[in-house]
Amino acid sequence: MTEDDVRGWDVRVDAADMPLAVSVLAHGGNVWDFHRMKAVEELTGSVDWDFYRWTAERCEDDLLDVCERDDAAAVLDDYRAWYRLDQPGMHAEVSSAMIGIVRTLRRIDENLYAIAASQFHQRLLFPDEECYQLDGGTFISSEAFEEVTDIYQDRYMAWKNGVDDARLVSAWNDPPRVGRIVDELVAADQGGGCFYTDAQPIDYTQGMAYTPERLAADNGLGDLVAQACEASVSYSLAGHPYVDFRPERGDDGRPLLKVLQPGLDRYALIGAEPGLFRVRACDGNGAGEEESFPYSTDDMYMEAGFALRDALDHAVGWIDPQQEPSAEIPGLGMESPLESTDGPSL
Repeated sequence: MTEDDVRGWDVRVDAADMPLAVSVLAHGGNVWDFHRMKAVEELTGSVDWDFYRWTAERCEDDLLDVCERDDAAAVLDDYRAWYRLDQPGMHAEVSSAMIGIVRTLRRIDENLYAIAASQFHQRLLFPDEECYQLDGGTFISSEAFEEVTDIYQDRYMAWKNGVDDARLVSAWNDPPRVGRIVDELVAADQGGGCFYTDAQPIDYTQGMAYTPERLAADNGLGDLVAQACEASVSYSLAGHPYVDFRPERGDDGRPLLKVLQPGLDRYALIGAEPGLFRVRACDGNGAGEEESFPYSTDDMYMEAGFALRDALDHAVGWIDPQQEPSAEIPGLGMESPLESTDGPSL
């Protein structure tokens, strides 16, 4: 390849950049590769084609965009360290280091899931409460997550979000790099990873024989109302671990939702019809008062959701008026099960 070949790009290349342009062409690159590789060279001083191609393939964003970021030099430093350990000759070292890393992070993972299961069983998390998502359907309080992960928090989150082994090993003892990696992985996530969020998607009706969503569907209220019921129900169940839902039939044969707590005689029956939820709070003899919770059809999803939440709050308050969520979270206050970092020494 010669300078004449470069001029065939029909773009102006300064004389100082001509050797780089010729090298890019010799490796089968094009003018776009030239511009990106020039940006990398300005930040790192490197004109290593293999490093450039490897880096370009792993960038979620275009490499030129990455090079224009304020933290571009730090990002490329991370890629250079990752690149070094991603070479075939380093695979054995990476695999060896990952044995200790995985041992450490799996112990943390098991502890977190045990606490998350306990918190779910006790219905400790309010749906709008800020917390951590361990995966697409598992949530844990911020306090528990941060206490258990401690100094391993970013390293755990990077691993949980699927960081490349070589990248994790190369960054293990460099906290700022690990933090940037976590930010990158979370930004690219589609909703199923591990990150700081709120518990809005939590579903406390799992395992129940009947749900408000089913009640709405069985009474022909349409998908919007059923979806509103699904999104609203956990707000009313938070802090009430023993309240249960079961199917019931009214005297007219219409489906009802029975709200009860095992061991108590009183219960509530919720009925659903277009524009309205009805709640009958019943004593042990089945006698009780009825209240109505209407909703407008102007914004059916929002209005139905709020009406159902009011109806459920009324029913749950009748069933479980004194119940307070437990302040004790199993697992907190325990000594850390981790005896060492089990990290790499590369």
